[in-house]
Amino acid sequence: MLGISKLENPIQPYSWGSHTGIARFLGRPYPTVEPQAEMWMGAHPKAPSKVETADGKVRLDDLIRKTPRQILGARVAERFDQSLPFLFKILAAGQALSIQAHPDPSQAAAGCQREDALGISRNDDKRNYRDAHHKPEVLVAVTPFWILRGFRPASEILEHFEPLGLSEWLPETLAALQADDLRGFLASYLALDKSCLAEILPRALERIGDNPESHSVGSWVLELHRQFPGDRGVLAPLFLHLLELQPGEAIFTGPGILHAYLDGVGIELMANSDNVVRGGLTGKHVDRDELLAILRCDTEPPHQLSSTKSGGERVFDRVADEFALSVVDVNQHQPFEREGEIVELWLCATGSGLMQEVGGPAQPFVQGEAFLVPASVSKLRIDGTATLFRATVPGDRPDLIPP
Repeated sequence: MLGISKLENPIQPYSWGSHTGIARFLGRPYPTVEPQAEMWMGAHPKAPSKVETADGKVRLDDLIRKTPRQILGARVAERFDQSLPFLFKILAAGQALSIQAHPDPSQAAAGCQREDALGISRNDDKRNYRDAHHKPEVLVAVTPFWILRGFRPASEILEHFEPLGLSEWLPETLAALQADDLRGFLASYLALDKSCLAEILPRALERIGDNPESHSVGSWVLELHRQFPGDRGVLAPLFLHLLELQPGEAIFTGPGILHAYLDGVGIELMANSDNVVRGGLTGKHVDRDELLAILRCDTEPPHQLSSTKSGGERVFDRVADEFALSVVDVNQHQPFEREGEIVELWLCATGSGLMQEVGGPAQPFVQGEAFLVPASVSKLRIDGTATLFRATVPGDRPDLIPP
């Protein structure tokens, strides 16, 4: 029977990745030759983890297909069609990710069916929907982490646009903002042709100046222009909320929220999906119409995700049915113990220790190592001096009642 098992996890070398962030987190040599953007821990078919077993390394998605109830537990297997419902990641942004939004469940299912019917391969770069699932996500900062997330109020956007002459040069965009029509504003802005952008961007950048206040909105506009010269997303800090998370702070992003990760290393936990609809700051496929179709125009400033602490475990508030995230600290006076039928992925952020099924052999771990704890492990104990991230399925825990 499969017990606590070490994972071998693929690293995605996307161009926006860092040459230091993931390697440093894992305790490996850096800088790396290729950029390292995301380390995936899970069973997504695009890049599943491999499990070390007595028969060698086996893909986690294949292993779950063979023994779903043993690994997932009866409840999770039945509820989530015999699949692991979440994807766990280390994310390291060496430069900005694309401005993007994710679909809700019905939009994801319809979009995937529509693109399948059109005969678009699920590996095609022009695909928006690579699977039929939504993608709510939580990010916990490991280093200071800069994010653009959600619209500023129209009046605030106008305050940023007017000193730069943008209100004067973009009359349709101005009219939409004056009417408090954020969807119309974004539609107008995304529809600007390249010649118009080539005219207005240099003027706006010139007015921002060469020495803006460090990490201000203006400095991020200049930095994005350095990374993506001429891209319409360069001006996004003027109309999206700009936020810096400190290590340990977390944020949740739900469906339809326009956002972009700008810089830093973080831990992400999300539903098991790779659906992204992009609007800028990228050389990948941009679908303006689809982005506008799934967009939500909330203007509330982003709030940190709350958490509760019990013993050595800090549990972030439940925001989705598919996953729950916590941070666990263990030391010589405070081991971690739990009972119950629940599938878990564990990632050691610092330190070292021993992980074992009570009454069974102990599995040593060190910084950077990740483990699968199948539901068949009914009693788990962790000893040592370490900080670990724990990804689970919420289940019926009273401390994880939906908001």
